[in-house]
Amino acid sequence: MSEPVDVELENIKKRMLAKLQRKLASSESKQYRHELDPEKYVESNLEGKAVEILEYFKQQYPDKVYRAVVEALAKAMMNGIIPKPLDAITLYSILSNLGLKVRIPSRIYVVKRGEVKDFSEYLKERLFEE
Repeated sequence: MSEPVDVELENIKKRMLAKLQRKLASSESKQYRHELDPEKYVESNLEGKAVEILEYFKQQYPDKVYRAVVEALAKAMMNGIIPKPLDAITLYSILSNLGLKVRIPSRIYVVKRGEVKDFSEYLKERLFEE
């Protein structure tokens, strides 16, 4: 009669131990989240050209605005509101929806007879040919 009670008691102890371990692990991960630098966290979760967009954003806006937006992005990523990794289009649209227009330098190239030329060079050549 004592064997089933002992087995049941051991099972209860195991469940309680597992529950406490999960609780401890989650509290440690929450502590880790608070110690993490938001800028590094966001940068580590960016994909492709999103890193460049974040750099342009940093150059074009005051440090206070940049830090506030990066902290909000980090918090939203940690809570699962914003998907990870964040691609360039999503980051740009988030910044645009916040009213923060990021100017991204762009170039137009023309390929003619196997040569790649900048559009301004192409126009100059066309204008001086005639």
